[in-house]
Amino acid sequence: MFWRQAVLIWVLVWGWLGAQQAVAWSYQGHASIARQALAQLPLEQQRFFNRNAKALLLNDKAKKWRYSLRSYEPFALAAVWPDTRRDSTLHALFNRYAGGAMPPIFKPYAAHKTANWHYVNQQYWDSTSRSLVQVNTPKARCHTRVNGDLARVWPALLTAYQQAPSAAERGFWMAFISHLLADAYQPLHGLAALNNNCQHDAGGNAHCLATAKHANIQKKGRCKLSLHRVWDAGFGIFTAATLGPIKPAKAIDSVPAAEQLLPRALKTHGPLASFIYSAPPEQVLSTQYRAQAAHITQTQAQRAASELAALLAYLYAAAH
Repeated sequence: MFWRQAVLIWVLVWGWLGAQQAVAWSYQGHASIARQALAQLPLEQQRFFNRNAKALLLNDKAKKWRYSLRSYEPFALAAVWPDTRRDSTLHALFNRYAGGAMPPIFKPYAAHKTANWHYVNQQYWDSTSRSLVQVNTPKARCHTRVNGDLARVWPALLTAYQQAPSAAERGFWMAFISHLLADAYQPLHGLAALNNNCQHDAGGNAHCLATAKHANIQKKGRCKLSLHRVWDAGFGIFTAATLGPIKPAKAIDSVPAAEQLLPRALKTHGPLASFIYSAPPEQVLSTQYRAQAAHITQTQAQRAASELAALLAYLYAAAH
């Protein structure tokens, strides 16, 4: 019993650390969402956002991460870029890729890495009571708190983008905007589970799964395959040429409307929690689970592309 508890604690610790490094959606997932969003815009607007993205990417000398994305345009590549630079401080990133003076609104973040920007846990699935728990719910079995900065930095990103004086700086902030809006639609970047001891699983990073080939589910205290990782991979939907037809989102006509995009995305995860955490730990995912998860992933990715397109149209109009 003691051994199993010790293993669980190590899995949770390493899973939490892994959450700081986890990649939301796959590279191809982010690129696909960004491409589909950009395709909804008139050609002149597409050219504008591609020019800004290109100005950012000109300062990026790393080529390896782009190899599998050779067919994607600069805007789609820029939407992937934040995942390749999670271990650098904002100050270092801004100096290297944007230049100029750091916007005052981001000075409190300057000395910190951007890894925590990619997720926020405001809702928790209580595995014991099988119920959804909002942060700071009175009389809840577990005391919960917000983890991650995704919701906190979102309004600041919109402000910084609209005040950016150069193409490279616009490309810098737009890369984060397009990336993090897509992150907000990955359920396990806005949701975590609580165990009997009220410890959270870091958005599924500590929820270990088995594979058909290997029964050993851990390596050095970490999941070889986690629930978070399989949702990031997208259950195969990002291998298609497109995400399928998307419904146009409601037009955005104000800063408050733009700021509500991300909180609205995060709210979509609550109704999905019961299904997501129906995956038995330490077992192989069933065919039925994968099929339903693929449908959910496609719906979420389409929503992300639709909302991003509406946001791009608004930001272009506001600047012109």
